[in-house]
Amino acid sequence: MRAAVEASEPVTAGVGPDDLAYVMYTSGSTGTPKGVAVPHGAVAALAADPGWSLGPGDQVLMHASHAFDASLYETWVPLVAGAQVVIAEPGPVDAARLRAAVTEGVTAAHLTAGVFRVLAETAPECFTGLRELLTGGDVVPPGAVAQLRRACPEVRLRHLYGPTETTLCATWHVLEPGEPVGGTLPIGRPLQGRRAYVLDAFLRPVPPGFTGELYLAGAGLARGYLGRPAASAERFVAVPAALPGASAGERMYRTGDLARVAAGGELVFAGRADNQLKIRGYRVEPAEVEAALTAEPSVAEALVLARDDLGERRLVGYVVPAGGEVPVEEIRGRLAERLPAHLVPSAIVVVAAWPVTAHGKVDRRALPAPGPGERAAGRDPVGEVEERLCALFGDTLGVADVGVTDNFLELGGTSTLAMRLVARIREELGAELPIRQLFSTPTPAGLARAMAAKSRPVLGPGRRADLDPDGPLPVTARQRRMWLLSRIGDEAEGLHVRVALRLRGRLDRDALAGALADVGGRHEILRTRFPGSRRDVRQEILDAETGRPPLEICPATEDELPGLLADRAGRPFDLTGEVPWRAHLFPLTDREQVLLVVAHRIAADEESVDVLVRDLAAAYGARREGRIPERAPLALQFADYALWERELLAGADERDSLIWDQIEFWRDRLAGGDDEHADTSAPPAGRARPVLPSRRAGSVPLRLPADSHARLLEAARSAGGTMFTAVHAALAMLLSRLDGRTSVTIGTRLPRDEEQTGLVPMVGPFSRWLALPVDLSGDPAFTEILGRARDVSEDAHRHQDLPFERLAELVVPVPSITRHPIFQVALQLDEDDVRPEESWALPGLRTSPVPMPEEAMELDLWLKLLDHRTDEGDADGLVGSLVYAEDRFDRAGAEALAQRLVALLEQVGAAPEVRLSQVDVPGSERPAVPGAADPQPARRWTAAASSRTQDLEMLLPLRAGGAGEGAGNGPRPLFCVHPSIGLSWAYTPLLRHLPADLPVYGIQARGIAREEPLPGSVEEMAADYVELIRGVQPSGPYQLLGWSFGGKVAQAMAARLEEEGAEVSLLALLDAYPVAVGRSPLGGLDFPAGDRPAGDDAHALAEHLGAALGAEVRARLRRVMGNMGEISQRYRPRASRGDLLLFAATAGRPAGSAEEAWKPLVGGVVETHRVAADHYTMLEPASLAEIGRVVAQKIER
Repeated sequence: MRAAVEASEPVTAGVGPDDLAYVMYTSGSTGTPKGVAVPHGAVAALAADPGWSLGPGDQVLMHASHAFDASLYETWVPLVAGAQVVIAEPGPVDAARLRAAVTEGVTAAHLTAGVFRVLAETAPECFTGLRELLTGGDVVPPGAVAQLRRACPEVRLRHLYGPTETTLCATWHVLEPGEPVGGTLPIGRPLQGRRAYVLDAFLRPVPPGFTGELYLAGAGLARGYLGRPAASAERFVAVPAALPGASAGERMYRTGDLARVAAGGELVFAGRADNQLKIRGYRVEPAEVEAALTAEPSVAEALVLARDDLGERRLVGYVVPAGGEVPVEEIRGRLAERLPAHLVPSAIVVVAAWPVTAHGKVDRRALPAPGPGERAAGRDPVGEVEERLCALFGDTLGVADVGVTDNFLELGGTSTLAMRLVARIREELGAELPIRQLFSTPTPAGLARAMAAKSRPVLGPGRRADLDPDGPLPVTARQRRMWLLSRIGDEAEGLHVRVALRLRGRLDRDALAGALADVGGRHEILRTRFPGSRRDVRQEILDAETGRPPLEICPATEDELPGLLADRAGRPFDLTGEVPWRAHLFPLTDREQVLLVVAHRIAADEESVDVLVRDLAAAYGARREGRIPERAPLALQFADYALWERELLAGADERDSLIWDQIEFWRDRLAGGDDEHADTSAPPAGRARPVLPSRRAGSVPLRLPADSHARLLEAARSAGGTMFTAVHAALAMLLSRLDGRTSVTIGTRLPRDEEQTGLVPMVGPFSRWLALPVDLSGDPAFTEILGRARDVSEDAHRHQDLPFERLAELVVPVPSITRHPIFQVALQLDEDDVRPEESWALPGLRTSPVPMPEEAMELDLWLKLLDHRTDEGDADGLVGSLVYAEDRFDRAGAEALAQRLVALLEQVGAAPEVRLSQVDVPGSERPAVPGAADPQPARRWTAAASSRTQDLEMLLPLRAGGAGEGAGNGPRPLFCVHPSIGLSWAYTPLLRHLPADLPVYGIQARGIAREEPLPGSVEEMAADYVELIRGVQPSGPYQLLGWSFGGKVAQAMAARLEEEGAEVSLLALLDAYPVAVGRSPLGGLDFPAGDRPAGDDAHALAEHLGAALGAEVRARLRRVMGNMGEISQRYRPRASRGDLLLFAATAGRPAGSAEEAWKPLVGGVVETHRVAADHYTMLEPASLAEIGRVVAQKIER
């Protein structure tokens, strides 16, 4: 196509009925598809036809591609009629998905003849609840219609007929409930404004009962074929003036179909007048496919037929070789690249020559049916499953002797045959396999492996048949945890889901109360009590009347409303004695009120809110009109799901079961238990974890601008990731940079299982947590971390069948109630077009959601983002919030974390190859002492303080080990001595470059955490610290490290330890000098102020830190820093006997000055490593990476 307007300005011209609406391509006999040009008037005529039976109460399932004209019905007809369009998830509509759509409210659907036939033959009950079913596009077998009628006698069937050139359909036959099904299904009568003519070869009408070619005229006719005037003239011909209804200059479409007019006046299809075929609703010109086949060098001649050997029409190609071997599968592969899917033959059969009739014509009936072909011999099936799968493949595909390595698609499999095969597998082998599993592992051997590794019990209602209908039922693992939390006094708003709706208009309270009862009656879980004990919690389902939810009427003012909402939302439930949901109505005026619905998480999740409110709206609409809601009953109830989960988990002790494999997977991924995962998933927080958490949560906003979002999206796509994996990787980097961890576990909450389509219309606690542990060791680049995050996510999703609560019991046998069992940080990223509240309107009322405060939660942090996109799909910004536990953070600390994350996202989007050690995270890795070399150290320390404001004790576990370290076979710890600021936070980034199992402690100055006497000399300070580290490691050898002033103290500690008879195996000093302020004894060289213990700068730095540390800590910090300045002035170092590992900054230093300064004070070897940095940038990521590699090699193991 060519644009009629070159400029980018919007076209302002009006649209008329003859203007082009769309172009849809069909097969062409020359090998080039024809573009059918359809005007707006044709679409309008279709949508406005009075024969449709849709109204405002209907919902139509939209699942057809826009390249298929069935989408016209699914989109425009319901919208014009005031009905709703329900957009299906991508993928074929099988029985389970159709059943789920119907139970969710769909009343009408269109299926191609092939799909309808498969569903009617294999699962006719899936149509139960539909009011009308439309089908067509090919011959509809009367037998399939009869099966539908037997299973669902209440369904109206509308049989459509019409080529693409007539805008979906030109005729239809409506089979009303109760009407008998004849031996032939008519194609019916023309729609309003359309005419059908059955003519002979001279364009004269044939008598009723006689067969002629079908021509169509009137409304709905296409303009012709785009850019193909000859083809248009051949098919769109003038209407003879003698025909009824003809007008001058009018055209009619020659369909190429044969038809006759039955005695009752309806049209009956009688075949094709030409060689054109219909395959799965698509029109196919055999000549087009034959032209593509003969274009292959190995093919001399080709013939294409439609065969019905398998109960489904499929395209088969026959070829005569050009003299050599014909590579059949290679040809099919090339055709798939060049032709639409419906034009690719499902099988290609090689024949030496054409069979001919007595008259010398090709005998098409004598052409052989497709067989297994020249397939390579594979191994024989092993075991009953492979044997039965081979047999099912053969029966479904009509192929003899299917081998275990034969490919379903190569044998002629199609999506409709796949539906038939999956249904047979479910019926005969009891395995629930999604259709996509068949397409991803399309061999009997592959499916057998998939069934062994990934098959689950079939979710259905049958498990309750043998149970006492009034007896207790089991709970799920998630329900058990919710019950236990509520019983140990942790019943809080965090265990509730709630929604508040503002209703403007005249509310019918009786209708509302009735609708609430209807919703409870529809969903058993909402009228369930949970009696029992910790080891034996049970579900007890009440009858609909007994289980009616309470509705409290509480008049309120606008000012009182927030407090009332918070109070009612937080009120606990007695799960053993009352239903797990309730409603509160707050009338504000006669025509305005707020409805609050609260449910316990033992019975609902966030997605359930959408189901509940929509069901409530539908029931309220019916009750308001004085009717009882008429909806198809749910195919499943939550008790069915609980029984299914019990059966699933029964395989935990069976080595070959799905659950056994998944338990082993998660044990391997999350080895280490609660303590380890608390360390690797908890963010650096400003407040200690309380013994009894309040669960209170706050939130701070967060936004990534559109340009940065676009760069991040491009970086993610280039690395094979998604926006979720990009944000996941960046969040892991941030947490690692803040405290040096090399493994970060972040959680994400999954919606209900999309493969279990029966869950879609249900209320229940179906959402699941998924743990995503990411390895950050080795200083990886962002792209590498993103790849690790992607792989972790894919692996985790493949092992999501094990309930998270059961996983937590296995990994953390004795969990803590103070924190989440596996992780403390979660990530949620949603698309911004997910707005369920747009469908929550209660009929006759203007309905809008009322914002509620953040829910309480048991996590430390939860990052919630919306992925905004433009109409064209381009990035338009990440917007959301960082939700934080108020027990662990104040608002300022959370805001600092949010700002750091945005900064990091911007960095990695702009430079995806940046390494973990190179990203600039404000406050995470900055020098501890202010000085001339860096004008902003104080502000950077202030940023760091927001995440460590309680880490003031003298011994700071940067990476803790077990008790009595050094006494056994474990690694000996490394002790890092504070610089002149008195704090050891700046050493945290060094951890990622050291062995992962090495315990590391920071030594901080006495007198910062509380008022206490300060040391009178560096020697006294060193003795104090030696006593401190002996409490962790009673005996040597010891490993010490210090930067700047901390290096002097570390050397003094080494001398003290040696005097006491202990060995010091490592003494590492980072740009530390033994000299005091002023002149050096080495030739009178001036050293930068960075070596000074702060002096006058101490007060300035303390002022900067005070905002984060508080006034009392600020005063103590000033006192400590001043004392260090004084004792440093007087300090004269004593010699130590061991070796010295020295890292000397080269910027602003005389060459060799550090080494020469220390040699007289060290009895062993001074090993010097020069670092291309100044005194302060010594602690920058690049410098620390170099330092860490050397230190790691020297560590005592």
